[in-house]
Amino acid sequence: MGTAVKYDQIVHNADYRAMVVREYDMVTPENALKWGALRPDEKTFDFHEADAIVEFAQSNHIMVRGHNLCWNEDKNAPKWLLAGTYTPDQARELLKTHIQTVMAHYRGKVFCWDVVNEAVANNPKDANTPLNDGFWMRHLGPEYVELAFRYAHEADPQAQLFYNDYDLSNPMGPKSDRIYQLVKSLKAKGVPIDGVGLQAHYNLNRAPTAQALKADIQRYAALGLKVHLTELDVQLEGNPLPLSTKLNLQAKIYSDATQAALSTPACEAIVTWGFSDRWGIGHFMHEAEQKGTEFPQRLPFDRELKPKPAAFAMAAVLREAKLAPHESTTKQAMRRDNESN
Repeated sequence: MGTAVKYDQIVHNADYRAMVVREYDMVTPENALKWGALRPDEKTFDFHEADAIVEFAQSNHIMVRGHNLCWNEDKNAPKWLLAGTYTPDQARELLKTHIQTVMAHYRGKVFCWDVVNEAVANNPKDANTPLNDGFWMRHLGPEYVELAFRYAHEADPQAQLFYNDYDLSNPMGPKSDRIYQLVKSLKAKGVPIDGVGLQAHYNLNRAPTAQALKADIQRYAALGLKVHLTELDVQLEGNPLPLSTKLNLQAKIYSDATQAALSTPACEAIVTWGFSDRWGIGHFMHEAEQKGTEFPQRLPFDRELKPKPAAFAMAAVLREAKLAPHESTTKQAMRRDNESN
């Protein structure tokens, strides 16, 4: 069980650190390993934020997922990268240097990496080239995906290498199928890919059933791949139902996702994209504050750090599967059960 974590909270907030240690055995640095944080300019690597998270994790016997080494979206690329003029050979060397420098720095400390993130287009212009436009696509073409995995394997042959993507609320739907075909083609070429990260950003109206998600996980397992649910959260805001109803529906979606993950041995991890509504996804929180709209409540614990129905639902599935959740959540769930009896 994992969660995304924020550098500033890990460094400055004792309550935040204590809750991560109590509830989780895996962390994903939310932003600290992305190009924008690591690469202030072409010649420089700045590891101080990611180092702080990795050192915290190691000191508390917590595993680290690396996120991410190559993201083709221009809006998430450093300005210096987009402003530069590069030949294909220079771009190829830039990608290789970044991946191998970062992975060498964390060799033996980060057990798996999202090597390529969100490469597949939601609505591709060309069915034969279903990848997003972006810096790497423009400079290297579709080959950049394969190159990234090969560079990563050269840098750390022991690390598990994942492809990670979103908008899988409709397993076996058009984008889901494009992701599957991309991964299948990589395997067929002998590209060193070990797993697939299904981001699992859902809302109350668009979430898969446990059975549908299970089927999607199983087809990746049939390729010999591991699966992680990498960015699980469930949006409530914008839905007119009463809050209590929304919280119960949210709990059902978290429960279904946990059941699907536990249904197939190839699925080895569930990572929520944060854990408490107090520290959710930053730009959604800022937008709510500025507009005076409903505050995001997407995560298993509320703003007071108390477990929501979603946390109890996940704990119940783990108990039933005889995979005990951390003690505090179990005790809270048992207390709730006792009180209801």
